[in-house]
Amino acid sequence: MNKPIKDRTHLRRRHGDHHFQPERYVHIGGLQREHRWNALVSFFAVLLVLSFSMPARAGDQPAAADTPDQASAGPSNGTPAADPADHWHADLLMYLWLTGSHGTIGTSNRTVDYHATVGDLLSHCRFGLMGAAQVQRGRFVLINDLMWVRLRATNTATLPVAGQPELSAEVKSWELIVTPEAGYRFVDGEKIKIAALMGLRYWHVGSSLQFTPSPFGRTLSGSLNWADPLMGAQIQLPLSPKLLATIQGDAGGWGAGSQLDYQIVGTVGYRVSAKFSLAAGYRYLFVNYRYEGPVYETAMSGALVGLTYHFK
Repeated sequence: MNKPIKDRTHLRRRHGDHHFQPERYVHIGGLQREHRWNALVSFFAVLLVLSFSMPARAGDQPAAADTPDQASAGPSNGTPAADPADHWHADLLMYLWLTGSHGTIGTSNRTVDYHATVGDLLSHCRFGLMGAAQVQRGRFVLINDLMWVRLRATNTATLPVAGQPELSAEVKSWELIVTPEAGYRFVDGEKIKIAALMGLRYWHVGSSLQFTPSPFGRTLSGSLNWADPLMGAQIQLPLSPKLLATIQGDAGGWGAGSQLDYQIVGTVGYRVSAKFSLAAGYRYLFVNYRYEGPVYETAMSGALVGLTYHFK
């Protein structure tokens, strides 16, 4: 009697706001470029290893549609069941980034190094709006991040001038950062999801200085605008039915806007209901803009907390 032949489907291939004191924020010393590059190279090295190692594991997962139960679960009238990949999924995250900042600003002829803690920025914050939206259909992903912050600080000095005993100065600064990106999820397994991203980051930064009383009756102000092309990746790790870890990073600039522009974000989300999730994590953002005089080299980093609403 011949021996029964094993089903080939079971075979698997193996593959090897107070008195403003400017001196409080100024310190001597520049940013350490070697540490930035080491962190950047390490991050993208990890992405590269995951990109080549995980597709094989994802391919070993049995397709859900191949199980006998699902093969016979179609509607009795012959109409094909709706594919979840054809549906739109949208999430909106409103977050607070508790960031500190340090760097170098000025012109090519004169620059100033500065350092501001989380408390410094919060005490002078007058407006803040931070949020991110993600839309997905199948393996295609659209992401947009927005951060808009306005700061104000004042200082008053007593002058030995008759009739004008005091002179006050008010400094306002603002920063708008918009980062739209589009990507494709080339690994979509149950334990890991990896998407390649491309997009840009738009920067608008400015400041103004006004004296009261003003000897000339005018306010000094200026602003910068530029956009940096970006390439990056997003990695999602479902830790449990309610826990999701996300690592996302991008890098760009390359002289098109700034000389260098990159960020790394890591968050953990906890799903409290079908519609809401809590999120906490850490974010680091660096930019080095130098073009025809203006210099804006800054690094922002700190913890973030947020609330996500799941539309569907």
